[in-house]
Amino acid sequence: RPEDIALAPTGGEPTPWSTAGGTNRATGVVAQRAYLGALVEYRVTTAAGCSIRTHAGPHQRIAVGDRVELRFDARSAWTVADPDVRTADRGDLAGVG
Repeated sequence: RPEDIALAPTGGEPTPWSTAGGTNRATGVVAQRAYLGALVEYRVTTAAGCSIRTHAGPHQRIAVGDRVELRFDARSAWTVADPDVRTADRGDLAGVG
């Protein structure tokens, strides 16, 4: 859920996922920012190429192009399979044939 992802500015280079301290963490670059009144929606592209959507308060000043750190508890995450990736169990491409 976007509201379960904490967002903070960082000055470092993007890094792959880390689980230091039991919290999932990644850095990335803000690709999109949309003001929605009571909150701002951000789309962040991580170093691994993932696009992550998160929300923050309207007073947090983070711009498109800024480097940020994302943090969230693993219990808040869902894994969704890519339908175009071959699975070992099925031996085919999901959604094809």
